[in-house]
Amino acid sequence: MAEQAAGNRLVQKYEVGQFICKEGDDARDMFIIKAGKVDIIKEMGDDEMVLATLGKNDFVGEMALFGIDKRTASVKAVAQTEIIVVTKRMLETQFRKIPDWLVTMIKTIAKRIITTSKGVQTRFKVSAEWSILNTIKHISESYGTPTDLGSMMPLQIVRDELYYTLGISYEEIDIYLKRFGLVNILRILGGKGMLEIPNLNRMTTFIDYIYSKSPEGAKIKLDLESEAIKSFERIYKLMQR
Repeated sequence: MAEQAAGNRLVQKYEVGQFICKEGDDARDMFIIKAGKVDIIKEMGDDEMVLATLGKNDFVGEMALFGIDKRTASVKAVAQTEIIVVTKRMLETQFRKIPDWLVTMIKTIAKRIITTSKGVQTRFKVSAEWSILNTIKHISESYGTPTDLGSMMPLQIVRDELYYTLGISYEEIDIYLKRFGLVNILRILGGKGMLEIPNLNRMTTFIDYIYSKSPEGAKIKLDLESEAIKSFERIYKLMQR
């Protein structure tokens, strides 16, 4: 990365493959793409998924100026790229040049977006885990391609359906998908943009198991071997962390 000053602006140059910022980094500045192209990347288990590709005059990282303190995705140059760094101080300076009512409106809109992105506490019939897996099972029936034991479907469709159906933020969805990936209930193939159910019967049984742990399903007797119950119990505890 090379830096140069252009008037009061800081311009940074990146070569192909260099990261402008990484998911989880402290977020302080916003970036305007002066030239070049970048990918917005989300880590999905051991893989990654490109959420968007941005070019000249696009901007990224804007929520850092309105209260989001950690990067929620990585930004990587996929061509020789120049960006203009916009700090919170620079933004406040520009705000002084526009009417107060417009400043208030911009900040209010930003605050509402932040509230939405952090997610609203959703009331689930049984639990978040049960609702998410049950919804994914139904999504697979509409969009899934059968595999030997399970099903495979576009990862972005799953994320969008969970977001609009259950009202969970994308950030929370990704956290749950990673958890299910760790215990092999789901398999994230971010490079292919796909989500796989490795074993549909196993996931269905686990959904029933979660339901049996709820007050509504407490009277249900599952026909499972003791080792299977112990395995699901360990998975269930991991999901609660």
